[in-house]
Amino acid sequence: MKINPEIAKSFPDLYESALKYEERGRKNKLWQEQVQNELTLVGAEPNKVTWEFEIAEKHCNLIGNFHGGCVATVIDVCSSFAILTNQGKHKWQFVGVSTGLSVAYLNGMSPGQVARIECEVQHVGKSVGSVFTRVYNKEDNRLCYTSTHGKYRIDARL
Repeated sequence: MKINPEIAKSFPDLYESALKYEERGRKNKLWQEQVQNELTLVGAEPNKVTWEFEIAEKHCNLIGNFHGGCVATVIDVCSSFAILTNQGKHKWQFVGVSTGLSVAYLNGMSPGQVARIECEVQHVGKSVGSVFTRVYNKEDNRLCYTSTHGKYRIDARL
């Protein structure tokens, strides 16, 4: 996982969480390792993060399209980190756990294409949060996938 140094300065909690996530991934074989090394955090502002992800053959199904399960994993990882940019009343220490993830598959993508993943925090409360994500083909700005991701806060349990 790569992070723009300016983002690390502006959002230190986001940066620290990404470092912990990466360290945990080195210690354990995690499902999201299949995508995390190809993710680059390219933008962050209050309540929004933007990532880029280059699709490789290993991320595709038998017919050569970005695999739906892989799309969902990429969105899950990216949108979870958006919670840490919340500027509202409730600041979470961790990204929480998913309560639901709904993905709409609008247009497929292929190996070699770069996905631009824009995650916008819709709500962050004391216990639950919600992030809406749009995934575009960076090359032609075509909207390919959208998602709503529900999160539950686990700070007090850790």
